[in-house]
Amino acid sequence: MKDVLKKIIKFDFTPTIIFYILFMVLTVLLVYVDTQPIGLGGSLVGLATVNGAVFDYIGKSLLWYNITEILGKVAILYMFGFAIYGLAQWVDRHKLRRVDKDLFVLAFIYVLIAGCYAVFEIFIINFRPVLVTTEMEASYPSSHTMLVVCVMATAIMQFHSKIKKKKVLRIVLEIISAAILVVSVVGRMLSGVHWFTDILGALLLSGTLITFYYALVKRVRIYEANKPKGKRVKREKNSKRKKGTKKQGKRNKNSDKEIRDKRKAKRVERAKKKNATE
Repeated sequence: MKDVLKKIIKFDFTPTIIFYILFMVLTVLLVYVDTQPIGLGGSLVGLATVNGAVFDYIGKSLLWYNITEILGKVAILYMFGFAIYGLAQWVDRHKLRRVDKDLFVLAFIYVLIAGCYAVFEIFIINFRPVLVTTEMEASYPSSHTMLVVCVMATAIMQFHSKIKKKKVLRIVLEIISAAILVVSVVGRMLSGVHWFTDILGALLLSGTLITFYYALVKRVRIYEANKPKGKRVKREKNSKRKKGTKKQGKRNKNSDKEIRDKRKAKRVERAKKKNATE
């Protein structure tokens, strides 16, 4: 068990910590550095010089906005797909604890994504540069970008680990997922509904969640591969031992019977010889 723990500890959370620190640094910069009223209704935006210049250069695109909205819905379908896959395992294996542990980790990451969205809807850093609905909306970090990047990156890892025999199918799914990820990030920037730092912040936060998922899954898989045998396996071993003991007992009984029969046969033979002599 100590060897297992050593293997697990090797997969540390250093990349996760680095991404998280970078995200927090960017967030602090947006709150305190170069804040100017360049947003809607004169709202303050941090790192205004950079954000304003990028926004003026790129402009707005309704087409890219619609494309990224569709891809966001595809990401949500991915989430439902993995949820159904986990439910199917539960039904097939009859017990929740027999469902693949990495699916539990995946569900936990989905919960963290929702949690991050809720936090930045409450603690608003800045607003969108344009109106998408009738009201001003929180813009940092881009929750849409974070959702797609996290879902597609973790999906690629799931496909790579679970689809072993159908290699062509696995590669196709991985390529499609990677394409959705890239197009979503680029398209969201070109749509003009976010500041440049909104996209950058979403990528850093996504990196935090993805590397966290990777580290957790590695630990879970190492533990599952090396964990002590369960009660079921022990029961099977015990039953085999009992069967072996019973068989050995039967063999011993049979051998004892054979010895007794031989002795009896010898006594009968000696008695016959004695009677013959008399």
